[in-house]
Amino acid sequence: MSVLQAGGSSEKPVRVGFVGLGGRGSYHLDCALGIAGVEVPALCEIDDSRLQRAKNWVEQSGRPAPKLYGESEKDFERMCAEESLDCVICATPWQWHTPVCLAANRNGKNAVSEVPIALTQEQAWALVESYEKTGKWSTLGLEQVLL
Repeated sequence: MSVLQAGGSSEKPVRVGFVGLGGRGSYHLDCALGIAGVEVPALCEIDDSRLQRAKNWVEQSGRPAPKLYGESEKDFERMCAEESLDCVICATPWQWHTPVCLAANRNGKNAVSEVPIALTQEQAWALVESYEKTGKWSTLGLEQVLL
């Protein structure tokens, strides 16, 4: 399987980790599992029932079982440090959006966050400075719902 990337197609899979697997995070995971060439090697969620449900979805999609992170509210930091990921998708409560994105960037990963990506001007500048230092971006992930 391949994923279309800038400049053409590539046989390299896109490796995505998820932080937060409630309503929005589950939606993003479901979308990702419908895309050929997307791998989901890691999931992070503090609610064990949500974490196990998401793990089952990944396995039912025919992909290998992901490594699970859920030991604490900050276990996303360990996931970002340990896993080889292209991107981290954050769908947590608002206060965690900036910390998750910054942890991803510090560990060489791009990040996509639900809105808002920052709660304060200081957090917004921290994301800008993180990009300038690491070259890894953090952005908002929005989708259009058609009725």
